[in-house]
Amino acid sequence: MREEPAAPKIVGRATFQAELDALLVREKAHTHEGDAIAAARRR
Repeated sequence: MREEPAAPKIVGRATFQAELDALLVREKAHTHEGDAIAAARRR
């Protein structure tokens, strides 16, 4: 028997924006770390 995928929680605009902002911070940190690794590889 297959389970249905979980639906995202329904939240207010402020909560959604706060979570989105936190995710953006993590994504930027990930990008900068990848750039630093690539720069070290080129040295």
